[in-house]
Amino acid sequence: MSDKFVILTTQRSGSTWLVDVLDKCKDTSVYGELFLPEKMRWLAGSTDYPQFFEAEEGMGGRRPFSIFTYLNNLYQKQGAIGFKLMYSNLYKYPEILAYLLWHRIQAIHLIRKNSFNVHLSSERARARGQWHITSGEQPKPIQLYLEPTDLLPHMRRLQRKTKTIQNLLRWSRLPHLEITYETLLENPAQFKQIWDFLSLTPANNALQSSFSKIRQANYAAEISNYDEVKKILQDSEFAALIDQGDVSSW
Repeated sequence: MSDKFVILTTQRSGSTWLVDVLDKCKDTSVYGELFLPEKMRWLAGSTDYPQFFEAEEGMGGRRPFSIFTYLNNLYQKQGAIGFKLMYSNLYKYPEILAYLLWHRIQAIHLIRKNSFNVHLSSERARARGQWHITSGEQPKPIQLYLEPTDLLPHMRRLQRKTKTIQNLLRWSRLPHLEITYETLLENPAQFKQIWDFLSLTPANNALQSSFSKIRQANYAAEISNYDEVKKILQDSEFAALIDQGDVSSW
């Protein structure tokens, strides 16, 4: 099995936590959003490799060759190497998929099942101006107003994107492991699935993340128009999500 991998996911799905944990494994370097078109604000994992937009000009800027060269240089590094690839980056740079398929790069598909919590986490981060908090920091207290007309379209769009990636992974037969954020949060022992799949040796302190969870007591305390939001969800295909509680997010 190859020691090269990618973490395929979308925003607010616990991927920063996963990068932080896997980067602690022996002889392993895991990078954040290398294909983000701007400088990463939150650095988790290894940082000794430039993002694509920083390196592209030096490679002539000709796609797909610049993409292939960039990934070749990344995966030629010693040890187990991985990086975080957002759905949106894969859509923007489809030649990445060709590279992954050609080289049979392993994929961890990280999903957050509760699409309401994904939307809530995004809105919370925007309102606070805090996308992540490091250990010891305290999140800014805030109460959110969720725009009712945005809620269901956002959740349905996320579900469609996730389903598309699931179908793509099945169709391509790319070696992959699908795991949910909720599973890892509820039972951290499930990280063993990932370590075994990637043949990684975890460090003794592997689960001691540098980042903290952003917590709120409950939906009603955090959402100013909670009754309206609850009614919208209860009348939709997402009715069960409102009763699952607000799972802490990274």
